[in-house]
Amino acid sequence: MLDFLRQTLHRCPQHLKERPYKATVHPKLEYCSSIWDPHQQKYINKLERTQCRATRFVKNVSHCRDISLTSVTATVHDLGWESLLTHSLHHRLTMLYRVINGLLKLQQEYYPTPRNHSTCEHSKQFQHFQQKVYLFKYAFLPRTISDCNVLPTS
Repeated sequence: MLDFLRQTLHRCPQHLKERPYKATVHPKLEYCSSIWDPHQQKYINKLERTQCRATRFVKNVSHCRDISLTSVTATVHDLGWESLLTHSLHHRLTMLYRVINGLLKLQQEYYPTPRNHSTCEHSKQFQHFQQKVYLFKYAFLPRTISDCNVLPTS
């Protein structure tokens, strides 16, 4: 889809390129990002490469394999976009908030249990799941609970 936009809109100004990207490509990257949030570096790199290609497309920066004239991170920051990792972390924490407050229903055995207040730093910390299967270690709830437990108190 990004290649189609690049071929179709290659002479358009930045603000006209950003809108179709945000309307067609970005939602596909965000779809179920709170649940399917890769932990393996190769999949994280694939997602980030897609966003890097999109920033070069929107900002009309050519891709040079030998010398990087502009930093992609600086370009993403200049556009006001956040990284996909940060974005998926926000989505996961929002989804956990919805689960905790009863806005989404889960099976009872997957519902997060609050930690003992005497041992935790803030009142919204949860006990870690005891993973019976190694694959569950990187599932939505264990990863999100770990991220939630390290949030600062406010």
